[in-house]
Amino acid sequence: MSLIDEYGLKEDKRMKQANKELIIFLISFVILSAWVWYWGFWGANQDPLTYTYIMGIPKWMFMVSIGTVVIYPICMIVQALMIKDCPLSADGKKEVDEE
Repeated sequence: MSLIDEYGLKEDKRMKQANKELIIFLISFVILSAWVWYWGFWGANQDPLTYTYIMGIPKWMFMVSIGTVVIYPICMIVQALMIKDCPLSADGKKEVDEE
């Protein structure tokens, strides 16, 4: 039983949007983390004498850098497009500026 049902509260519409944004953030975080962990730990799990090099650095380090330089901005763009501003007032309505 949820606390909303137990106490007779109404669910705030802003929480629905906040939950969507949280899921988008977590998916982005998992994708970037998986990329960096794969190349950082399993990609480097070999004898240093057998490393292949790209532009003078080991392939695993180059791929970690690509993940940071390419995947991170993609995640930020997706988040910027999906995140919406919401009013912070108690009733959830936008405040109108009176002049």
